Amino acid sequence: MSIKVHQEISYIRNGIKNLNIATTDNTQAILDEATLSRSNENNIFSALLVEKNRAQNAEATNEQAIFSEITRANAEDVSLSQRIDNIDITNINDYIENPYIDTTDKILNDLSIVNKLYIDQKFQQLTNQLFNYLNNNDFSILGVHTKNKESFTLFNTIVTSGTQKIASLKFTPKNSNSRLNCMYNVVYDYTFNSLGTGTDQIRSYAEVFQNGVMLFRCFQQIQRFRDGGGGGTRSGCLFPLFWSVRRNVIDASEITIDIYIRNDGNDSLKMDTNNDNAIFTCTEILGE
Repeated sequence: MSIKVHQEISYIRNGIKNLNIATTDNTQAILDEATLSRSNENNIFSALLVEKNRAQNAEATNEQAIFSEITRANAEDVSLSQRIDNIDITNINDYIENPYIDTTDKILNDLSIVNKLYIDQKFQQLTNQLFNYLNNNDFSILGVHTKNKESFTLFNTIVTSGTQKIASLKFTPKNSNSRLNCMYNVVYDYTFNSLGTGTDQIRSYAEVFQNGVMLFRCFQQIQRFRDGGGGGTRSGCLFPLFWSVRRNVIDASEITIDIYIRNDGNDSLKMDTNNDNAIFTCTEILGE
């Protein structure tokens, strides 16, 4: 074999040797890099674990501090209660000066009195109640209806025994939600004869009609007589006769008012025929 061939073989062997060395160096570098990465991961994990433990320890420390503060406060409360329970305050008023206000040359506006607030509050409360009542109940007068005997549709002057209508009149209210405060008056005379007895008595009353239907009848006034000679005995008078019709009983259409006498005696009742001595009047309001 020639020298040239041996040189070529030697070159090839050296190339393979150098290649093996380079490969080994690269592998070692990769291993070293992996080892460094794992070391960094371990360091990070260790740091996180340390921080977690520190936070847990701090939280436990805070909880312990709070618990200790609560325990101390409770102990102080108990101690304070015990100290108060042991104090005798029987004669405490001997050491407290009673309140005193010098009102010499003073007027109410110059004084600062606690009860003034109470008085103001009560006054405001009563004022509010009054305003509320007035706001919910309008007492405005809508009209006054007045009739003399000459405008009555019926007028009787003599009533013997029994029940008899002595007057009748008509008028139209101004509102369907009104209250009617009414009065009828007539001058009358109860004559005496030998038939009169102590059981004589007379009643008067009024009835209110609308559209032919009686909607209201007032109370009866009664006049009783002591004996045949006359004179009252625990009785009133027949006239004037007063009554009041609440709202919502009638509407705004024409109404008829009839006045009645019930004579339970033997004597006759006579009404004065003078026009001004028989009168009806009604005040119409927006009241209750």
